[in-house]
Amino acid sequence: MYKTGLMLALLTVTVVAFAQVPTGEIKAKPYVPRKIVMSPQPVTKTEAGKVFAQAGSAIAKVMPTLKAPSERLAGTKPVTREEVIGQFDKLFQMAKPEFKFTPKKVSYDATLLTIKDPAARAKLQNLIAWGCVDKVGYLATANKGTLGVTEFGDSVGFLLSRLAELTHMPDPEFTPDLQP
Repeated sequence: MYKTGLMLALLTVTVVAFAQVPTGEIKAKPYVPRKIVMSPQPVTKTEAGKVFAQAGSAIAKVMPTLKAPSERLAGTKPVTREEVIGQFDKLFQMAKPEFKFTPKKVSYDATLLTIKDPAARAKLQNLIAWGCVDKVGYLATANKGTLGVTEFGDSVGFLLSRLAELTHMPDPEFTPDLQP
């Protein structure tokens, strides 16, 4: 009797377990992206200064022979594109001694650039030629003098990814230009 009850209980558990296994295809829930709420205000000098300080210290941490720029932007006014270009040039000049190769210069249409200040324009043209700033990006071609969060973040990411690329020697096995 004990064996029959145990056998009946085991059979019931097995049937229930198989009954719960779904048959056919299991459909995944559709992906619903999160809504990103963007602030319409431009990036302030203090916010930009913090970003540039973090970028400089990150570069200096990876390459200890380099020293991060000590000058920081500060203030509640919006940061201008000229000021961002000046900070980009400081990071570029800081990392330049560690460059492992010289890439082909990027060609661009100088008539599209909207920076009026001659010193900032010369720095921008150098950064574009090295591929550190998008040649048709917001920083170079916008009519507005300030940057929003998205435009600022894109520009900083573009610069830092290019600096990372320039300061590391590519593997000749996977780079056709370096193969004999």
